[in-house]
This record gives sequence, C-alpha cells and structure tokens, in this order.
Amino acid sequence: MIEGDEFIAYGFEQFKEEDKSKFKLDQIRVNNQSTINISCLCAGIECLIIATKEGTILRSYYDEDNEFEVIKAQKEEVKGNHVGNMKNNIANVMIEKMFIDVHGYHCILVSAEGEHFYLHYERNYLVPLKKLNKVDITAIAFNVNARKETTDALLIGTQDGKIFTYKIMNKEDGVLEKQPNLVAQLPRRSTIYGLAFDTYQRKIKNTDEIGSTTLVMVFTSDSWYQFTGTLPFVDFFKRSPAEIEKQRRPVPGEEVPNTEVKFFYTRDKYVLAELGSFVWKFGIGVCRGQFRRRGDIDGHVSIKDLVTDAYQMRGMRADEKAEVPEAIGITEFYVFFLYPNSIIAISRITREIEYSDNFRAGERMLQMTYEIATNSMWIYSTKALYRLSVRGVDKDLWKQYLAGSNFKEALRLCEDDKENYSYVAGIYGDSKFKNKEYLEAVSYTHLTLPTNREV
Repeated sequence: MIEGDEFIAYGFEQFKEEDKSKFKLDQIRVNNQSTINISCLCAGIECLIIATKEGTILRSYYDEDNEFEVIKAQKEEVKGNHVGNMKNNIANVMIEKMFIDVHGYHCILVSAEGEHFYLHYERNYLVPLKKLNKVDITAIAFNVNARKETTDALLIGTQDGKIFTYKIMNKEDGVLEKQPNLVAQLPRRSTIYGLAFDTYQRKIKNTDEIGSTTLVMVFTSDSWYQFTGTLPFVDFFKRSPAEIEKQRRPVPGEEVPNTEVKFFYTRDKYVLAELGSFVWKFGIGVCRGQFRRRGDIDGHVSIKDLVTDAYQMRGMRADEKAEVPEAIGITEFYVFFLYPNSIIAISRITREIEYSDNFRAGERMLQMTYEIATNSMWIYSTKALYRLSVRGVDKDLWKQYLAGSNFKEALRLCEDDKENYSYVAGIYGDSKFKNKEYLEAVSYTHLTLPTNREV
C-alpha cells in the first residue's frame, strides 16, 4: 500500500537492473507539485497530455526532469480553412475529453462547452476546429501509423451512433481541416464508446496475388460491430441498415453507466504500430480479444482468442460478486481493473491476479491509460497523478503459451533464443503433422536444431 511521500517520483525513471519486481507504482510530481486536479489525460509514444479542472493544458515529452509545458489557447478569429501561426495567449479551456493517436502526434480535445481543439506535438498552442463544432464526439479511431504532417483519414463516433470520416493536415502556415463526412449510422442510434481500424495484407483467393482488407471495430454499451472491406471509407460503409445490423454482436448482462473500451498497440523495431488487442467493459465483466497480425497474410480471422473475464478483486470469496471497476486497461500480457481505492492486474494467460495495490485514503481513483513508450499505465485520482511501470515480459512466459497450445505467441517470445525457438518450432511442427497439415509442418520442423530433437 502507498503511504507517505517516499513513493513520489521526480522524473520518468525506468526500472533499475537490480529491481526484480514486475510492477512499480509511483506518484508523479507535476511541475514540482504533488497534487493536481485532473479532468482527463491521454498519452502517446511521443508525449503525455493533461487537462486540469482549472482549465490548464499541460504536456510532457517524458523528460527526466519531469517538466510539463503549459499549452496556449488561440482566441483569434479563424478565417477560411486555415489557422495561421498567430499570436497566442495563455487561456483557460475546460477540457473534458481528449483523443490522441498512438504516436502522440495529433490530439483532438473536446471542451465542456462542446468546442473542439487540435494540438500537434510540435506546436504549443490549441487550434480551434470549427468544422467539428456540431459533432458530438464520443470516440475517435486514428490511423495507427498517421504521419506527423497529417492525421490521414480518421473515424469519429458520436452520441447518437453516427460515424464520420475526417482529416487534419498540419502545414507550416497553419492547420487545415477537412469537412467531416457522415459515412454510417448505426440503426439503433446507440452511443459509440470505442472505435478502431487497421488495414491488413491478404492473399487473394485462388491466386498468388496480395490484396488488402480493412477491419473496423465499433463498440456501444451492449454490442460490438465488426466490418471488413476496402477503402476509402465512403465506399467501405455503403451498407444498408440491415447489412449494418447483421454485423452486430450483442453481449449478455445489464448496461453499465461508464462503459469503455481500451486498445493495446504493438510496434516493431521501425516504430510502425498496429492494433494488438482490446478490452471492453460491459455489464457482467470485460470482453477481450486479439487482433490478427499484419504479417499473417494467410489468416482469415480478424479477431481471435475472444474471452470474457468476470470482474475480480483481491481477497474475494468464491460466492462474492465484484463491483464494476472505475476504469479498465490492457497491455500485452495483463488486464487491469482500477477501483476507487485499489488496482489489480490479471494475467491474460493464466487469468489469475498477479499484482494488486491499494491507494491511500482520502482520494478516489478515476481513470487510467497505457502507453508503450515507457511501458506505463498512467492513473489519476481526484488529487494526484500516478505511474504504474510495467516491466517487460517474463523470460519464461513462452512456456505458458506453449502449455496452452498458443504456438505462434510462444515462438514470438522465443525469437531471441535459438534453442527455445527450435524447441517450440518442433512441437508446433508435430502438431501440424498430426493435423495432416504437412506443408506447414515442414515449414516449422526445418527450423529445429538437431541437438534439441530426434530426427
């Protein structure tokens, strides 16, 4: 349990080599202040952005000295489509929602008055987005590899189940926003709480050619929708209400007032990101699933390993029902439940609690978000900002995947260990052989080392 001031961190320090723990919880000082009244926050690879209830916007680039810069707000009149680099003043803007792309280049902010603003990671002022002011935004899906100079086409979900396409371009002489374009309407007009999309390569049936397909996921409070097709979005969503309703997947249980969806993104050594997995909070628990990997061009299943987990709390009796958490989170190997005074991490493999901690009395935990740059779960309460650092994967975690016959994940975790990789490849090849998938069996058994396997 956190007590006193000894846990207060003064910078974004990483785990020390001698530290063997998987999790490390610290309170973060913001510009040397240990208390802060946060209304919302968002985080990307490049930066962390905080909006306070006093109307201040703060941003950090994860510097070691933990300095947050104060973002300015433009008050000048906007003419035409462009907002130039005009003089700016510090001004209070009461922000209640923020949406950021995985890299942290582009952030869209929604004020309590329904105004919309844009913040580019290289600019230190907010730009008003006049074309969005009549759109009641509840979810945004950015292109996972949006460039610095443009968001590319993104999707916006609304309070009444509408889906818009939209685009912002960041130019030297200002910011250019395209007119939002309505492309779909959910027949039930349910509020959209989560949106995501990614594009995959695939083999075209009965040919050797490679094509592409786009997956779009839409989440409401009691259902999720899965669409596949080809871009642009104007053509992608040319579907009748009956065709849209056919993609609806309802879930059991009562609706919860604070439904939410969180996504985990993976990235390769070239810092290209892709959708990894999701967790969705609804009535009886959370639903989570794994997105298909882009490299799997032979795959036909977009979502796999779909699992429903009941809410859990440390010390629960077998017949006891856990309360609905304030917030949820997901990383590559854990699902997190944030309660008013505590947090727990559940292994996605064993489905057992691997970590729990209590916060000090006198404050209520509100929300959390994960970012992959510092492997941190950022948590805020009614009084403070916290960082839960999540250590990298256990070196023997591949054994758990192997025991569960999840061979591809076991192989991925053994890529840097030839001996273990060979061992897993041999077992995977045997499995393929037993299933009479002979060509695939050979593709894995040839990776084995003679020292690890009888030939």
